[in-house]
Amino acid sequence: MEFRPLTLADRALYEQRLWATCVRGCDCAFGNLAVWGDQEIAEIDGQMVVFSRYGQYACYHYPLGEGDRKAALDAIAADAQRRGVPCRLVGLCDTAGDELERLYPGQFALYCTPDNSDYV
Repeated sequence: MEFRPLTLADRALYEQRLWATCVRGCDCAFGNLAVWGDQEIAEIDGQMVVFSRYGQYACYHYPLGEGDRKAALDAIAADAQRRGVPCRLVGLCDTAGDELERLYPGQFALYCTPDNSDYV
């Protein structure tokens, strides 16, 4: 999986992949990704993967799109190990959390961070 910087030219494909999943939230909006932190994207097996760095904090967004989610998650784990960063996934909805637990039983700690929740 090869990452490259996120650019405005990626918007249509990013949004197509985003709307194919249950993932929602301000941290997933393309405009916010374009201006917050340092974002890189990669594609693997029909999934778009976003790697974000906000200062010293690094994370991966849950894979977006249709395709082999396990292949994308395995690639994320390998990339995190290569970079020497925690394999931290963000932006999971309940369905994605259930899917992650089904694919990797007991391997991830799932929790909500209310201070990072969206608000109206």
